[in-house]
Amino acid sequence: MGARSKYSWVPFRDIGFLVRNRRDMIAIVNEVFNRCGDYASCGLPGMKGYLVSHPDAIEDILYTHQDNYVFGEPDWSPYVRSIGRGLIYSDGDEYTRQRRLVQPSFHGDRLVSFCKVADASIAALLSRWQAHAGKIVDMHQEMMDLTLEIAGRFIFGDAILPRLKEFGGLSSRILLLATEMYLMPSGRFPWLPTRRQEEFRQMVSTMDALLYETIRRARDDSQPDGCVMAALHHHRNEGLTSKTDVEYPSDRLMRDLAAALLGAGHETTANMLTWTWHLLSENRDERDRLVQELQNTPNLDKPEAIQALPSLNLVLRESLRLCPPVWLIARRARKETNVAGYRISPGARLFISPYLVHHDSRWFDEPERFLPSRFADVDAAARHRFAYIPFGCGARRCVGQPFAETIGRLVIARLLPHFLPGTVEPKGVQPDPSFFRPKGGLRMVLHSSSCDR
Repeated sequence: MGARSKYSWVPFRDIGFLVRNRRDMIAIVNEVFNRCGDYASCGLPGMKGYLVSHPDAIEDILYTHQDNYVFGEPDWSPYVRSIGRGLIYSDGDEYTRQRRLVQPSFHGDRLVSFCKVADASIAALLSRWQAHAGKIVDMHQEMMDLTLEIAGRFIFGDAILPRLKEFGGLSSRILLLATEMYLMPSGRFPWLPTRRQEEFRQMVSTMDALLYETIRRARDDSQPDGCVMAALHHHRNEGLTSKTDVEYPSDRLMRDLAAALLGAGHETTANMLTWTWHLLSENRDERDRLVQELQNTPNLDKPEAIQALPSLNLVLRESLRLCPPVWLIARRARKETNVAGYRISPGARLFISPYLVHHDSRWFDEPERFLPSRFADVDAAARHRFAYIPFGCGARRCVGQPFAETIGRLVIARLLPHFLPGTVEPKGVQPDPSFFRPKGGLRMVLHSSSCDR
């Protein structure tokens, strides 16, 4: 392990390593941390970057002095060009304004009432699994399909159902191509007449048409407490008194918010569930303990009962520790600032990896082990509160965290009593360096719970 001095900045000068591994950010952050420790600096052409891994500095950047930093994704970014400036890629006052718009939709009571809708989607999956008991499935794809339907209905209501497969296929292709272009020098020049640029523009145009059509159908819902798009439409037409805000949110912003919430919401939840299924398969004592809790819990049909299950909550917390859906957080210094006694110039990029912090033995004993009970220990209260940040923290903490956790608990509680999926190739499961999903999918056998284990 590299230098661990609390306030010691170490330069990482192996530019060749960074260039060779530019497509594998997981390898990069691990290597930089192993060589340099908590505070690493690295200069690349046109960019000064820092990897910050001590919870004290994380608290300073993401919480105490968070106003000194912005997300700062440039307009040329393929992610911005496809998703837009809705919430994820907005900054400053506009971010605050957007968050206030969507926050009520993620209120606890709204989520509890939505569980009835989500239950229908889960029941359909359970029925299909029962017809394919003993077969091998790609669990990641199963969870992606399920959470796309659930998140889609949360955002658009049933208006999305006729176009669900189109959304899923198109969004996956756009995300993969955006990531490829982001890592290429030509990706910085959207006007270049390349094949990839033209293909990307056509896909984004198709997605735009699909989003606008679905939003138009969704906002016809007369109930303002229905889906997110209906609530936003109600806000624009009836909920405002300021004439300057009467067109807010605009059609374009509603499109950007829908793209951001749908893309991030279902991907985050699907990854959390996928890794949880894998970890339970590999740790059968923990799985059996959870199954017993589910079997012994009365009123399990009520979402409130599921939310209160101690073992289920601990399992999900530990899954999020080992495999955080937001595994790398980026910020750009808005002005000259100071981190750990070191001057940070305006425009410099700072990177924080929850994955690194969650796997650090200073904060978690036996960090590579799946031990849900660690979050119930008395000593857990003494742990640095910024050593566990699976959804980020501060004002930019993931707005979808309540959705992901609520749906995650519901899916496990509904499916695990009936099926005990087993990973086919446990030693070969590795995270994808771009999205922290299982690389190549996750093949699992659908063992019925009635099978001899």
